[in-house]
Amino acid sequence: MKRLLIFSFSLFLISCHNSTEPPIDENNEPLIPLAVGNYWVYQQYTLNNDGSILYAEKLLSGFKISDTLSVTLNGEKQITFQCSRCDSSANWTSSEARLIYIGKDGIYYSGITDNDTLKLSFNDLMFKYPATKGEETLAHTFYYEIFGNPENIPDSIVTTYTCVSTDSLFSTPVGNFRCTVYKIKLMLDAVFYLGDVYYFFRPGVGLVGTIYMVYSYYTNENYYAIKNVLVNYKLK
Repeated sequence: MKRLLIFSFSLFLISCHNSTEPPIDENNEPLIPLAVGNYWVYQQYTLNNDGSILYAEKLLSGFKISDTLSVTLNGEKQITFQCSRCDSSANWTSSEARLIYIGKDGIYYSGITDNDTLKLSFNDLMFKYPATKGEETLAHTFYYEIFGNPENIPDSIVTTYTCVSTDSLFSTPVGNFRCTVYKIKLMLDAVFYLGDVYYFFRPGVGLVGTIYMVYSYYTNENYYAIKNVLVNYKLK
């Protein structure tokens, strides 16, 4: 069954192709372009266990860089960007936002704000970039890119971020993107394991898709659950 899962996953990555080519960083493009007003909108699909599409959600959603916030990290001021949920038009944004910024090693997660009030503060390297296949980092769970925190995962939970590919082709209605791919483990607490999320990033564009897989304690196997595909975006 494990071999079957690996095979089906390779088929499901939408024309995914892995090679030994170096990471896509020739132009020093950031993994996520951070500027107030940038937004990304996604089509969400609910999947069958084998990865085939069961149905498409009717409402599109995404995230938008809604504002900046200066926070003190390790005794120094850092300008962070508020990553808020948004609707398909990007006119509405949630009051709660995740704070992220680009540091010397990649994308950092620095806490949570609500109506510009800092609720939680930390300073985690989440997505190391450039990265090599197999590189890992430990950071707080950041599962907010499209529809919030569906499993109500506590923000105190630290999980593993693993670079699983540096050259995977991901197809969307707005283009075909060669991506750096990361996997994180979703957890409700330190021992209760929920599943994995695969993040597909095109440097210079941002997050172009995700695949969410759930783990069954009854069968001890992973199953496909949700796929999100970029359908519209705006960069400044």
